[in-house]
Amino acid sequence: MVAYNFKAAFAPPVAAGEKVLTMRRPRNGRARHARIGDTLQLTTGARTKKRQVLATPSCALRATVVLGPDTVVRVLDALTDGSVQAQGVAMLLAQAEQGSPEAARWSDALAKLDGFADYAAMYAWHASDDQVADGGRVTRELIGWGPLQ
Repeated sequence: MVAYNFKAAFAPPVAAGEKVLTMRRPRNGRARHARIGDTLQLTTGARTKKRQVLATPSCALRATVVLGPDTVVRVLDALTDGSVQAQGVAMLLAQAEQGSPEAARWSDALAKLDGFADYAAMYAWHASDDQVADGGRVTRELIGWGPLQ
């Protein structure tokens, strides 16, 4: 089981099934992100007395995503469990990728699935949490889940 903790502001959308993915920094060493089929433990308030398990779905989507200031720059190694929801999000990722005719629109849709109002807010969140590479690029591991249990 792989646990992902969410700030309090993201807990209600996670619990309601509105936030269906998360993007996290790549991990090095022994710790790893979830693989397709792994059970996820989605929590809030980790390491506190107020810790709450929001859901325990299975990992349905994995991809490496490179975010740019205006749109998704690149999607690498997108894998799904074959479910309709995961395949839909994978198709949205492909449409959001830079060079797509309506990449900005699809990038906003991706941001909404991650609990943000729009792509600009999502990018600002991730860029503030990390060192930004050349051209303002930020690399994240995207983890998506299936129906909540």
